[in-house]
Amino acid sequence: MGPFFCLAGSVFLPLRERDINYLSSPLNIFMKRIVLLVVAVILVGSTDELMALDEIDIYLGGYAQGSMPSDSDNDVQALGGSVQNLSIGGGLGGGIKVGLFHDITHRIIGIELEYGGNAGDLRFQQIGSIDKSTADLVVFHSMVNLIVRYPHEHIRPYVGIGAGSSSGLLIHAKVEGRKNKKIESALAFEHQYFAGLQVNLREQIFIFGELKYVRANYHWKQLSLDYRSQSVVGGVGFQF
Repeated sequence: MGPFFCLAGSVFLPLRERDINYLSSPLNIFMKRIVLLVVAVILVGSTDELMALDEIDIYLGGYAQGSMPSDSDNDVQALGGSVQNLSIGGGLGGGIKVGLFHDITHRIIGIELEYGGNAGDLRFQQIGSIDKSTADLVVFHSMVNLIVRYPHEHIRPYVGIGAGSSSGLLIHAKVEGRKNKKIESALAFEHQYFAGLQVNLREQIFIFGELKYVRANYHWKQLSLDYRSQSVVGGVGFQF
């Protein structure tokens, strides 16, 4: 299964600040990462080590999600100082993932590559200021997940833990004392926990739902955010 793990590294291509100059919109980033995952499916399915497909469950799934970030005034530091009246807005998003369960683990323990993202916003006041600071926030996640599931034929509950990289895009930031008001990226380590249920509708088609918790710490110029969010996820998948 070596090629599968090698390919995981390609999903973690860092989003550097100079790359932002060539992006027409955050959607371009999302589409590029989706292409990487589609390539992952093709390469995983074509390696010599994985030719015995009857011994492996491989699936590709897509999902929509709604994020509900937690907020506390301690979660944001602006210009090196504390803030007040912080509000972190949630938003809609989605993603794609590819997973693999092998007979070696009795198809109970699996590895999954996931890429997704969601929109949101920031609103707060700096201490001693009457002006409201605002910014749009777009978050992208590139994760490797470890999943444990109950391999029932039709209904499969599962739990998982994941780690990877997260790109936080700060857009149209109107923060007193910051010069950059267009777009700025921050790359951070992220981890997540989730629990879900997969329901097989047919031999190869299934639907799934998840409750997920993610956390990452972003550092932009003169602004930082301890991002914590719960998400409700729903999607459909195809099993090879």
